[in-house]
Order: sequence, then C-alpha cells, then structure tokens
Amino acid sequence: MVAGVPWVDTRPVRDIGALLRAPMVALARTPDPEPWHGLSYAPLRAVFRHYAAAGGHVGNIDLTA
Repeated sequence: MVAGVPWVDTRPVRDIGALLRAPMVALARTPDPEPWHGLSYAPLRAVFRHYAAAGGHVGNIDLTA
C-alpha cells in the first residue's frame, strides 16, 4: 500500500460467485470487448470496479476515471 501499487482485498466478499464472475486483468494483451465475464480479459480499472461492487476493498486506484 505504501508503494502506491493498486491493491484489492476480497476477504469481505461473501458471494463467491461474484469473485468467479470477475474478468481477468489484461496484462501485455488487448482487453476483450465489453461485456466482460469470468473468462474474458478486461482493463485493471474494470476488474477493480467489479471487486468493489461485490464488497471488496480497493486502494491506490481511481475507479471514477
């Protein structure tokens, strides 16, 4: 957290299905087109928005952009 790296804590999430439906982060590849699902690749912000909507704690990233 101190280094400024984006992080997510999924421990508060009680819906395991929500975690399984989260898309994968597109690193070193082009993100898939929307809508994203559990087997698609999405930008980091979109994945973190999904985790935050499910009840996870997200930090060091602006989810409004």
